[in-house]
Amino acid sequence: MNESVKSDNTNGRLTAEGAVLAAMKALGGEATIAEVAQWIIDNNFGAWKDIGTTMSDLAGTASSSGYPMERQVLVRVANGRYRLRDGEPAELAATAKAGISRKAFIEAQGATCRNWTWSWSFINESRRMIIFGAWDMHTAGNRSLILDEAWATKPAGKRSPAYPQSREHVRLIEEEGYVLYTFPMKHSSELRNAEGIGPAKIAGFTPELTRRSLVRASSKWYASDDEGSSRMAEQIDSTESFREGATVQVTVNGYERNPKARRACIAHYGAVCQICLFDFAKFYGPMGRGVIHVHHRTQLASRDGEYEVDPIRDLIPVCPNCHAMIHLTREPLEPEALTALIAEQREAKA
Repeated sequence: MNESVKSDNTNGRLTAEGAVLAAMKALGGEATIAEVAQWIIDNNFGAWKDIGTTMSDLAGTASSSGYPMERQVLVRVANGRYRLRDGEPAELAATAKAGISRKAFIEAQGATCRNWTWSWSFINESRRMIIFGAWDMHTAGNRSLILDEAWATKPAGKRSPAYPQSREHVRLIEEEGYVLYTFPMKHSSELRNAEGIGPAKIAGFTPELTRRSLVRASSKWYASDDEGSSRMAEQIDSTESFREGATVQVTVNGYERNPKARRACIAHYGAVCQICLFDFAKFYGPMGRGVIHVHHRTQLASRDGEYEVDPIRDLIPVCPNCHAMIHLTREPLEPEALTALIAEQREAKA
């Protein structure tokens, strides 16, 4: 480990502590140095020399590690393993992130830019990384708008100095295999006037990188999680009629859907409707990649409490149209019944 980084680079050390905490929680709260080191490499934080500390530093004494006692978040247990110290992990993570600037966070990833004041994106040439901030105001579902051709000029008509750099960074992802990462940013409009003209202000950000896929739709580029953001809630059974324009309060039960089960279902069947075979990616191109609904064969509302989901037996990928048809009846149609109905209609038209 680089001793100068350990002793002098406070911001790098804060980021390092966050990386170790993320690794420990991902590995179940207990791990060896080797396991955490591999997780950090696999998740593109770099290596120990890049992040500026080791687990043993975070579990050592104040005199040996240089860390104040309240910043030591690990304790060594049997067989060379470490675990989180007693306390709320979220509070430890908040301590690790406190005080870090956006510039320090980006530099801790080995990335840079042309100008720290106006740059929207950052690059690490050696690791072939491109980093964009993902504004909360431009994030919906699993996708974040990171670049728009309309941003080439400011509202007042002047050219934006940041746009050419970010457009080049996008090109590197599209054409030269650079990998896209984002970190969440909170937007503030306090520097804009009544007409909405003025610079955006970063009200806050989360110093955590997430690997994303780049999706282009016409003149816009999105960072995507590639899981599909389109979900459909269970239909509300009701015989009550509603008039348009009336204000109506509807109370419904919420049922938790396990994202891991959803991913396992799609991994098995593919992101293709298993009833009509509609494929969003083939029809819409990259914008449709991974978009699909996942239908519970047994309504969650009919279950009594939690149950263990079998992603292959209990779930099935369906398009929104077929999903709507399934729930059109009070007792939802079986997917196989709807498949047979579609076949009958096609045969009748042949």
